[in-house]
Amino acid sequence: LSDVTDVSGGITKNPKRDKLDIQVPFLRVANVYANDLRLDDIHKIGVRQNELERTLLKNNDLLIVEGNGSKEQIGRAALWSGKIKASVHQNHLIKARPFSELNPKFALHFLLSKAGRDLITEVASSTSGLYTLNISKVEGIKIPLSPIKEQDRIVEHVESRLSVVEKLEQDIEDGLRQAETLRQSLLKKAFEGRLVAQDPNDEPASVLLARIKAEKAELEKKARTRNQKKNASGFSLNVGSPGFSRKAVRQVSSPL
Repeated sequence: LSDVTDVSGGITKNPKRDKLDIQVPFLRVANVYANDLRLDDIHKIGVRQNELERTLLKNNDLLIVEGNGSKEQIGRAALWSGKIKASVHQNHLIKARPFSELNPKFALHFLLSKAGRDLITEVASSTSGLYTLNISKVEGIKIPLSPIKEQDRIVEHVESRLSVVEKLEQDIEDGLRQAETLRQSLLKKAFEGRLVAQDPNDEPASVLLARIKAEKAELEKKARTRNQKKNASGFSLNVGSPGFSRKAVRQVSSPL
């Protein structure tokens, strides 16, 4: 990448920067995902005038996540869209600004491909088992380079295929939402008794519930009565227990 991009680091955050006069938006690791910039939560940071020239983001700057510790998340990359003016980036994001002979989208799609991910994982691995990148490691990432016109055609082809995939993903998400809405509607109708045609002779659900409640109360009352009688007798005989004969029952039951 060092042959076809200008690789540089970002601004290190510290409390002293809160007192600087120039406060600008800055991108963090939390804003950069694989081909996805999440700009809903943008912080500001203080910078000095001489830092702006080096750290200001320009359209199509390639942003690469420096360190995460996770093999799956290390080196995730996205292109700066220029959506937020006068923005800078933190030091945990490495910026690679493509030269004219490199299509920025070609570089992005390669780094996100299986071959690109394997190369990033290889240079990011360490003896400690963690995965991290730095400027020199990013500069050393190897990228295949074809003539710029061929890069343009490759990007056009890749993005046309990706648009089909994105459309399919959107259709699936829409289908899942519709299925959940239908499920809730069916459950609502079922509990309201509107799922099937109703017999006008059927009793209302409120009457049925009241009858069930009354029957339950009657059963509980009978159970309490049985328990009271059993407690009043002082003991109960287990006729079915081993060694307890019916003759013994008669003897116990006969008057003295």
